[in-house]
Amino acid sequence: MSPIGEQDSISRYHSSTQHQESSRPQQRLPRLRHLGLPSFDEFSSFQEPQHLELDKKEKSQIRQEQNRHAQRASRQRRAARAMDLEEQLQRQDEEHEEGQREMNETINQLELELESAKAKSKLLEEMLERERKDRLEVEKQIGAMTVPRHISPQLFCRSRSGSENYPSRESSDSG
Repeated sequence: MSPIGEQDSISRYHSSTQHQESSRPQQRLPRLRHLGLPSFDEFSSFQEPQHLELDKKEKSQIRQEQNRHAQRASRQRRAARAMDLEEQLQRQDEEHEEGQREMNETINQLELELESAKAKSKLLEEMLERERKDRLEVEKQIGAMTVPRHISPQLFCRSRSGSENYPSRESSDSG
């Protein structure tokens, strides 16, 4: 076969395979694309990975670039984390200050209530002391009074206890 004949047979082969490919169901291609698989044309143009053909210097440069990228990403993550922690700390400080304000307000309110209760207590103690003094004066005045003879001391004691307000007729009639 001549070279022209070979090309002719190759072109016939390609045309026949194209016809076969076009006669395939069209639904398979989207499935393959959906799965991320390359088409036949893409697969046939596949090349060897470049990293296999690189020398040591190029590999070290690629590695250095990857390290720089990883370090940059790490610094960014660290900065983002630091910002998050600062925001969290600021929120906690604000909550703490609000809690302190509320506690101080409560303490002030309780101190006012305590002062009010102390003033009431002092006033009531003074009133009680006056009542005691008045009672002692009344008892002295009653003790200084002369008891009439027709009232027996026993009846007088009972009347003070509240069982009898006035002497009974029997005691006044007999005396």
